[in-house]
Amino acid sequence: MTNERIPPTALILSLLGLLPLLASAFSLATGIKIVLIHDPALALVTYCAIILSFLGGVRWGFALRISDAGLQREAFILSTIPSIVAWLLLLPPTLMGFILMPVLFIVMGLMDDRLPSIGAPIWYRKLRRLMTLLVVLTLFAAIYGLTQKV
Repeated sequence: MTNERIPPTALILSLLGLLPLLASAFSLATGIKIVLIHDPALALVTYCAIILSFLGGVRWGFALRISDAGLQREAFILSTIPSIVAWLLLLPPTLMGFILMPVLFIVMGLMDDRLPSIGAPIWYRKLRRLMTLLVVLTLFAAIYGLTQKV
C-alpha cells in the first residue's frame, strides 16, 4: 500500500462514524423520531463537538512530531481551538450554532489540508476531504430541516 491510498480500516471506521450524524440529521430534517435520539438537535450538535475535539486531538498528535519549538507551539494552539469553539456552541444549541458547525468543519478541513507538510500521510488529506464534504452536506440537510420548522 502506498502512502496515498486510504487504508480500508480508516475509511470504513470514518464512514461508520457518520452514522450518529446521519441519524440525528435525518430525524431533524424529517421529524421522524429515532429510538435512541430524544433530542436530535442536541444529539447532532453534541456529536459534532465530539468529532471536532477528536480532529483537534489528531492535530495534537501530529504536532508532537514537529521539532521546531515555534511551529510546534502554533500547532498545539491550533489543535485546541476546535474543542473550545465547539463547546461554546453547545451552550445552548441554537440555529447560529448549527450554522457555525459546517463552517468549523470546513475550516478544520482546510487546516488539515496542510498536515502532510508536518508528517501526516498523504492519504489522511484525502480522507479528511471526503469526510469534510460528507459532514458538511449532512449538516446543511439538518439546517434545512430545522429552518423549515422555524
